[in-house]
Amino acid sequence: MNASYDVHDGKVSETFSSVRFKGDNYYVGAGKNFRRSTSLDQYTFEAGFTGPMKFGETVLPLSLSGILWYDVDGNGVQELNINASYTRQCWGFSINYNKKPREYQVIIAIEFKGLGAFRVGHI
Repeated sequence: MNASYDVHDGKVSETFSSVRFKGDNYYVGAGKNFRRSTSLDQYTFEAGFTGPMKFGETVLPLSLSGILWYDVDGNGVQELNINASYTRQCWGFSINYNKKPREYQVIIAIEFKGLGAFRVGHI
């Protein structure tokens, strides 16, 4: 939790708070952001699953995560970010989708362990 107090106005000018619950291979969280100067009144929701996913007898080294920023003053969804990654012993593959009002971005990356990450495409 973080808050700022404006001594000239005698009011709290902004607050940012969040909570996250973590399990062995997952997490969920929520937060609230408020900024008086820009009339920002926003909630955040996040969730993720890290580690191998089991589908019957098949185990995939897959991780999924997402976060949503929602403006309660009528502007709706301000940003949505979804990430999926597949990681093997020496390489990995990830897709990231980022949506904002009137724009979106898709990033595809391949990672070679020990060499770093290279961007493959950008739409």
